[in-house]
Amino acid sequence: MPIYHWLDQAAGQCPEKTSLIFHNSELNFRLFQQLSLRFAYSLQDRGLQKEDRIILMLPNCPQFAVAFLVPFL
Repeated sequence: MPIYHWLDQAAGQCPEKTSLIFHNSELNFRLFQQLSLRFAYSLQDRGLQKEDRIILMLPNCPQFAVAFLVPFL
């Protein structure tokens, strides 16, 4: 199972449960999934396709997790 399916399952089963804590801020599974989808659509709008590759150069932060779990559209 692709890793982004884990996020889809968690957002469906327990959307309000905390998925990530960073500097006293919490992110629930529903928002995590929404941010990941929003990032995926922005990549798609820029012309990226399913087989394209990108590199993530981010520190250990919520944005890295959101970008890492982008679903293949």
